[in-house]
Amino acid sequence: MAENTDTELQKCIHKIEEKLAWGEGKNWSSADFQQLSDLILQNTKIMLSPSTLKRVWGRVKYDGKPTTSTLNALAQFIGYENWRAFTVHEKNSTPY
Repeated sequence: MAENTDTELQKCIHKIEEKLAWGEGKNWSSADFQQLSDLILQNTKIMLSPSTLKRVWGRVKYDGKPTTSTLNALAQFIGYENWRAFTVHEKNSTPY
């Protein structure tokens, strides 16, 4: 199950990077993560701190997994109702 979550999270991150067209998150500055935090708040009414976003993107060492509320906010930012809707859509659209 954890592997599926990791794979789905990477797909979600990639979709966010595509939506923003800022390049890969590994090259983003702290100001970029602050701007993403602001955009997520504007679009979803959910506050994710820049620190949380850096952990999700692997820019800050963190051994835990994102919370369901964090995953829901990320999925909503790219147009899904919640994380479950995103993962169901991805499983149904993936040919393998």
